[in-house]
Amino acid sequence: MGYVGDEKAELDRNSPVTLAAKIKAPVFPVHGGKDKRAPVGHAHAMRAALSAAGRPRRK
Repeated sequence: MGYVGDEKAELDRNSPVTLAAKIKAPVFPVHGGKDKRAPVGHAHAMRAALSAAGRPRRK
């Protein structure tokens, strides 16, 4: 499996969480509690970033 980079500054520049304000399409975040590749905290961080960027959460 490849990675975008290994330096924190590079990872931060390319992180969807950091770029949430630039996302224009609706996002439907789905995460499984047993996902071993991406901790559930990543999904929570993305939801918080989208909310902070003014992207409404569907109910």
